[in-house]
Amino acid sequence: MFKLKKLKSDVYETSYILILCVCAILVAFYAAFSFRGYYADGAYHLFVMVNNGDFFIYELSRRVAIFLHQLPTFLALMIGIKDISILSFIFSLTLELFPLVLTIFSYLVLPKEKKSYFIFPLIYYFFGAQASGFASIAEGATATAYFWVLFNFVLFQKFDDRNAIPFLFLCIPALLLHQVWLFLGMLMAVASYWRLTKERDELVRKILFILIILFVVIIIVQLYFVVFPRDIGNRDSYFTNFFNFTWLASSNGLNLPAALGILFFIIVTVWLGAKKRFTGNHERKLEFVLLIFAVVCVAVGVGATVDGINGFVASTQFNARNNGALISFPLALISFMFVYGLFNPILLKQTFLKLLISILAVGVLSWHVIGIGLWNNYLASFKVMLDSKQGLLVWEKATKQLSSAERLNLSFFQWSWTAPTMSYLLSKEGKVGSIITNPAMPVWQPFDPTIWSNLPRNEFFNPSRYIQALNAESDIIFFDLLSDSMPPGIKSIEGMSYNEGWAKWTNSDSVHINFIRTLPKSFELILEIASVFGPNINQSFKVIVGNSIQEFKPVNDQPYLVRLHFENQVSSNIITLIVPEPTSPLEYLGTKDKRLLGIALKSFSIEL
Repeated sequence: MFKLKKLKSDVYETSYILILCVCAILVAFYAAFSFRGYYADGAYHLFVMVNNGDFFIYELSRRVAIFLHQLPTFLALMIGIKDISILSFIFSLTLELFPLVLTIFSYLVLPKEKKSYFIFPLIYYFFGAQASGFASIAEGATATAYFWVLFNFVLFQKFDDRNAIPFLFLCIPALLLHQVWLFLGMLMAVASYWRLTKERDELVRKILFILIILFVVIIIVQLYFVVFPRDIGNRDSYFTNFFNFTWLASSNGLNLPAALGILFFIIVTVWLGAKKRFTGNHERKLEFVLLIFAVVCVAVGVGATVDGINGFVASTQFNARNNGALISFPLALISFMFVYGLFNPILLKQTFLKLLISILAVGVLSWHVIGIGLWNNYLASFKVMLDSKQGLLVWEKATKQLSSAERLNLSFFQWSWTAPTMSYLLSKEGKVGSIITNPAMPVWQPFDPTIWSNLPRNEFFNPSRYIQALNAESDIIFFDLLSDSMPPGIKSIEGMSYNEGWAKWTNSDSVHINFIRTLPKSFELILEIASVFGPNINQSFKVIVGNSIQEFKPVNDQPYLVRLHFENQVSSNIITLIVPEPTSPLEYLGTKDKRLLGIALKSFSIEL
């Protein structure tokens, strides 16, 4: 009969933790070598850092976490590393390792007799942080791992004159670590108060009192950032995705690490409930059955992913980016209950728990290994498209050369607005010859690949080959209205004002663009609108090519792109734009400007 023995050996218990951590580190290195840090916003963050040679601090509420994530890459830039592959590896490895390294530190701060409490950070890492491992660019996992270091320290370490003040300084960065500290700060405040009631040293008591005040301030600061976020849409979409369970599954697949985390809590609940009814052999039989059940679930989940039955959809991991913090709240409360004496700490040393965590952790890491392999296939497909020809490649046409399986895999990983950025990062030696457009017209993108004058150019990236091929070989002909001379291929433009550096305003009730040659029989016209003047907002603008008429209606004065389709059956060579309400700033705003403004344009493109 299967029999579970107590883990009494410190060496054995340390080995168990060491093996799990080493396996996690190996997976992290595999992910870094595969540049998994590019996923989601990661490619853009690295791209901005490389182009600016500086940190990219985009969110005040997470300033510290962002700083930690970007510090190694920044230092690499400072010492003169120019190789994008090396920088990408450093960037990715930092994102992968930070939550794991901090989790390991939470073990190191535990006194020898309290090492069993490491089970809580371990659960956090495998079923929280790794439930969003593909979204390593998100800072929530790092912020939560930092919490476990501080939480274990304040609960278990002996405070004295040597460590109390340094610990206080370690807590200060949490002020701008992440919004999840809104509730993690509550746990730290409670833990600090409890510790205050146990201390007799006057200096330590004063420091703990200061800590309580600090954590209250942290709660208030992060509450402000949650209520008044930099981007309301991001906050609202996160809560929408959370309550719609898109962090667990989508129509194409299951987030297996998140599912295994749920399975862990279900099995532990059953186990704890059964311990009150079963003893001896009956208890061991139940534990055996539960462990076999866990093995079967892992085998089925991982096997389904390998076979493609369970599609690997990385977006579910992005939607789970703060799950680690969410499960850490009850985990920390349970840990505190053990410390307070509500539960018997001997439970934490049970072999069953360690075996269960190990089995499910193997499933989590296996799923990530499979996912990284699919990510490598995604990168390979992207490079195939880049190598197919020079110039601008429209996503829909570029993907036609791929197999249906490759296109499906591409859809699992491609972010909505990062294709041009990825084209830069994956170019050979930074010599950009091809840029792939985004799968759909994004609301925003870092740069417009159709506007060659705005393309990033520096010591890391040289888009000369791309610029040469843009008009000659790409599917889009670009016309820059900010050029000092008439764009090539255009005979005249009537009804436009002067170049203001950022755009040109229309200065009439109509604009006529006369081309030297006849326009294509069928084409897409893409207008890059910089702004709309006063009364023209929510009014219909008409664009005419021969006898084909299209309309668009700007809803505000913000920049955006308009895409219109035309069938040029009468072989016209003129594009006419009709302005609904040409209005002078003199009349509308009382300024001295007498121009009849309608819409401000930066460029337009013709897509064949």
